[in-house]
Parts: sequence; structure tokens; C-alpha cells
Amino acid sequence: MWTRIASPDNGSYGLADVKGEVRRLMSRSSLTLADLHLFETDERIGEAVLGPERKGEFLKLATLLERNGMPKIDPLWGGRYVPAVKAFLDADNGLSTLAPTKPDGVEGTWTPGRSARKVRA
Repeated sequence: MWTRIASPDNGSYGLADVKGEVRRLMSRSSLTLADLHLFETDERIGEAVLGPERKGEFLKLATLLERNGMPKIDPLWGGRYVPAVKAFLDADNGLSTLAPTKPDGVEGTWTPGRSARKVRA
């Protein structure tokens, strides 16, 4: 679709390809986690998480974070499980929907030699 527009330089009118400009702008859209398949490569996950300019950093960061619970690359599927990566990143940034039932260290005491209570039917 062509439309008539005024030139900002000299006030003259010209034609502009509006659809072409929209297409150009849409082609620059970023990849999101919602766009990914269930199992993806570090490069694609990195682009969704860090953007196209920093996607190469994700491999190193993910490898470091594996010891903290970042899902590892599944050898069968050849990629990381994206929902688990998102859950890890959410939890790592304090957005986890899970809450501990009791705070750390208040679980109770264990007494050796005591048997578990029997549940009455």
C-alpha cells in the first residue's frame, strides 16, 4: 500500500510504501520464550532470554548455572527443556509460585529408634 506523505526536509509530497515499512519493522521483532519449541538449542534460548546481540553468552551462563539447577541439555532431544529453563529463571529471580511449607531449619527433630505413627483407617 502506497500513501502520500510530506517530506520533513522541504515540505514536498512523495509516496511511501507503508506495508513495506511495517514488514521491515516486524522482521526485527525479538524471539521470545513463547516462540520456542519444548526443547531448544542454547543459541535460540539465548536469543529469547538475552536478545540477538547477547545470545552467545547464554551457553557460558547456562553451563555455570547448571550446578544451581539450570536444566541440562537432554542428549535424546538435543536441547534444554524450555519450560524448565523458564521455571529456573523465574525461581532464580524470586518469581517462583512455590513456597516452602516450613522455613529452613524448622522441620522438626528426628529421634532415632522411634517408629512412624500409624494412620488409623
